[in-house]
Amino acid sequence: MFLYRRLVVPHVKHGFCKARHSSFLRQECQRARKRRGKGRKMMKRIFAVSGIMNCGKTHTLNYLAQLLASAGTRIDGPNPMTHPLNTDTQYVFEVKGQRVGVGTSGDTDWVIDEHFKKFDAFGCDVVIVACRSRTGTASVDALERQAISRGLIVDYTTLMWNASLPRLIMVEHDIARRIASRI
Repeated sequence: MFLYRRLVVPHVKHGFCKARHSSFLRQECQRARKRRGKGRKMMKRIFAVSGIMNCGKTHTLNYLAQLLASAGTRIDGPNPMTHPLNTDTQYVFEVKGQRVGVGTSGDTDWVIDEHFKKFDAFGCDVVIVACRSRTGTASVDALERQAISRGLIVDYTTLMWNASLPRLIMVEHDIARRIASRI
């Protein structure tokens, strides 16, 4: 019951389609769209940066927050220009007339659920979160559950670094710039 959409990034493993566009999944998405209601504002897109522990997800999303802060207005969260790139936090920005929520942590299901509670409260149009890379882990399951309840598909980008290898910060910054360009 997982849907993946590719984001083309060099040196990155892309998600694969595990689920066919089955009638069940289509019906779930249609039901979620009906539950929204007409006057209620709902999310339009969900992006996820996934990967194993210590592969650069938080650094990538904090750099993305810096890009969004320079392109728009920060509504909630610490100042990304002075916030350390390796610590987890949540941001909400107003960029190009859209509210964008960025959650840099996502190793567990309850963290993903907390991100979505906050971003729903702020009325975010676009949500960008981190999650673990393996399907079947609690964070990926929680992310898919949140997406299906909104009738959306998650755009995954998977980082393939190992903690024992030196990370290429230029590639992480390139990934952040590509995600920012798709908002």
